[in-house]
Amino acid sequence: MIVELLEGSFLIELKGQVRGKREKEYCEEYLIRKTETGRLVMEIDLTINSKRRYENFLKRVSESKMVWGLKSEDGWCVCESNEYEDAVVMLFWSDEAYARQCAVEEWSNYKPTSIPLDEFMNSWLYGMNQDGLLVGVNWNAKLIGLEVEPYDLIKELEDTLER
Repeated sequence: MIVELLEGSFLIELKGQVRGKREKEYCEEYLIRKTETGRLVMEIDLTINSKRRYENFLKRVSESKMVWGLKSEDGWCVCESNEYEDAVVMLFWSDEAYARQCAVEEWSNYKPTSIPLDEFMNSWLYGMNQDGLLVGVNWNAKLIGLEVEPYDLIKELEDTLER
């Protein structure tokens, strides 16, 4: 989806020529770029930001040795997959603040809860793999992010920790 914009504006359906310095800027879920005709356009670009948040997760949890999830009296938060039919995704974040931003609406009774990285890798991810669950890391408040197989996340974390 491409929406025409004036520079600096995020209002949909504004039209005009770009007369500023900004040619490319990344924001939460949009890639803003200048076209050959000089118009500034905004593309919904979920892949760039989801991959960036995934890489940030790997880096941050490797440093802090802590993973964050959302937990209520009923258990840990899960949601339906955005990519696969009949698949369930269990969500985790690299920081308490990221987890907290998703504790809204139907998840408002969930609280950010920490999990030691060793336990997450050696127990949680193996169990999720056996249960056929996917892992979503550092999803945003709109519940958008990468979905990965637990085993793939274990390998990525091991590689990151070895560096």
